[in-house]
Amino acid sequence: MKKILMTLSIAALTLSMVACNASANNTDTGGKQIKVIQDEISQTYDGNTSDPSTCMIAEMVDYRQVDRNDLPQGVLDQIKDQALEAGYDVIQTDSATYLVVYMGQRNSGGYFLEVDGIHKVGDEFMVTVQENEPGPDMMVTMAITYPWTVVLVEDETFNPDKVVIDRYNPTDLDPGEVIDPVDGFDEEANVMPIDHVKEGDSIMVGEVMDFKGNTIHILSGDLVMVYALDADLALNHYIGETVELIKKDGQATIQSYIIDDFSINYTSMGMPIVSVNGTILSIDGDQFIIQVGDEEISLSGAEGLNLVVGETLTIEYADFFDGEKYAGAAIRESEAYNLKVLSIERLDSGMMQIRATDDMDSGEVAYVVTVDLSTVIRLNLSELKVGDNFKAYADLVMESYPAQMTATRITK
Repeated sequence: MKKILMTLSIAALTLSMVACNASANNTDTGGKQIKVIQDEISQTYDGNTSDPSTCMIAEMVDYRQVDRNDLPQGVLDQIKDQALEAGYDVIQTDSATYLVVYMGQRNSGGYFLEVDGIHKVGDEFMVTVQENEPGPDMMVTMAITYPWTVVLVEDETFNPDKVVIDRYNPTDLDPGEVIDPVDGFDEEANVMPIDHVKEGDSIMVGEVMDFKGNTIHILSGDLVMVYALDADLALNHYIGETVELIKKDGQATIQSYIIDDFSINYTSMGMPIVSVNGTILSIDGDQFIIQVGDEEISLSGAEGLNLVVGETLTIEYADFFDGEKYAGAAIRESEAYNLKVLSIERLDSGMMQIRATDDMDSGEVAYVVTVDLSTVIRLNLSELKVGDNFKAYADLVMESYPAQMTATRITK
């Protein structure tokens, strides 16, 4: 059963010894602070006495972050059922204990949670959670999201019934207040550290969102992460491409990540994308209904898809945790162009630009196709080469010669 999240007033994690109150009570968490001492213990206090003997020992509890892809399916299913509301869950299997913290519904991507620490105070387990919001200039997915994080608790004494959760938002700290990050952004450059990654191991796999100087911006889940990367290493890679960063000689290197099967696709949040072909029956604001065989499917996301009642087309949608189906793409075969690659250029922005022809026997350029962040990519960009046939979709083609288009979708 999911527990309701309690918001306390833990202000900071420091390395200083502090005074304690003789009446400190492990069940009364209001006003507590946790101070980490010598990486082994901490003390709780309210600042009213200088007698250290009255302090309660807070022992650090071992835990580790878990990649969502490594979770058992049964655990994932339980998380999806509980993620609609803010709270937390302790999920126990025969071999592991998972602590899951949920943020609840948010109206866009860019939100994420981090467990900063777990401490045993008396018979309670205090969990400090950093709750992060997207910055004003951060690129995020514009869809309903349900952020959550999960850690594996490696302590046999952990009691699921004695968990106290404290959330804090770094933007709410007072001037001079500091929270020591565990895996957070570098404060100076917003560059993610890779010190914790072993030499030769994968740092991450994701979609390239931007190249800026000696950094790369990669979409991971619903958050754009920034890593240091030598600009020269990025010259053979493109915005929109799925890549893998690997640690080599202490630095991030980059290689193309090959997707073998594009018939099964997922959103950046890991939700399966469903593709259906049908006829639009009605549109009401952002809601619409599509007739697929004998079934009528209600979807949201009509705004921006330029739907017309009565038209037949293919819709791609994701089924969110709360049962809402959100349409992310409308595919019209009337907007498809069957082309052959004549040349490929990487623009200074990192975008791929393809010079192509629709006459398979001709070497004359008829179209210039740009692949940007808005393009739905259903092929491995790194494998596309001169002479390949591909299909590009575009809802607008500039009447020039050669014709110019920004692809809304590209596939083999």
